[in-house]
Amino acid sequence: MLAFSTCSFKNIDSALKNFVVLPDDVWVASYPKSGTTWCQEMVWLICNDLNYRRAADVNLVERFPSMKLSGLFSRPDDHRPFKEVLEMPRPRFIKTHLHVGLLPEAIWTVKPKIVYVHRNPKSVAVSFYHHSASFTGYKGTLEDFTRSFMRDLQLYSPYHE
Repeated sequence: MLAFSTCSFKNIDSALKNFVVLPDDVWVASYPKSGTTWCQEMVWLICNDLNYRRAADVNLVERFPSMKLSGLFSRPDDHRPFKEVLEMPRPRFIKTHLHVGLLPEAIWTVKPKIVYVHRNPKSVAVSFYHHSASFTGYKGTLEDFTRSFMRDLQLYSPYHE
């Protein structure tokens, strides 16, 4: 079983802050369930001359890996968070749901391309509820979920930052 530890957060926090951002990186940033996957596909296709064949042959997760906090739950022997992103050919396509305060510091000085995806928060809350109920075992009602969403108590909150 994977477990959270303060040590692993220190590692992931350092890896995030010091992540090497390249000027030709393309980032898609959003709150979960905002239409990120659709946007990733559009951005990748536009940047790759509408190469639908390659898009069909290579999984989106490989073409557009996610910069996420999975390192919080890494095994102690995993010393390379974001390995798949770091080893990508350029230009790198990177998806993230991270809060703006957790993004690499260099993102503000190197200035890669960033596409921010925003969706009506009412739609996001309903979609996130159904996703959580189906895939993470959430047992509460939509009303309970929405209430916690509005209070910024859901994972990846706050929504408006």
